[in-house]
Amino acid sequence: MQHMKQAHPELSVDEARAALRGLEQQATPEAALALFDRLPTVRDTEMIGAWVGSEITTGHGLNGALGAFHWHGKRFEGPEA
Repeated sequence: MQHMKQAHPELSVDEARAALRGLEQQATPEAALALFDRLPTVRDTEMIGAWVGSEITTGHGLNGALGAFHWHGKRFEGPEA
C-alpha cells in the first residue's frame, strides 16, 4: 500500500494526544496514517533523548511484534547520530 500525505491542518499537541488515545485500542491503517499526516513537523533538536514507543493495533500482520521483541523505544543522540 502506497501512502501519499494529504493536506490537512496540523493538530495541536493536545489534539494529537487526544486523537492518539482514540486510536490506541483499534484503528484502521487509514486512520493511523491520517493522524500521522496531521502531526506537526518536529525539528531534530526536539527529538534528542530517550523515547518510549507503543503500538497502534491496525490489523497489520506484524501487530504485536514490537512487544514480542521487548522493543522499548529509540534514543536520539543528536542530528547526525
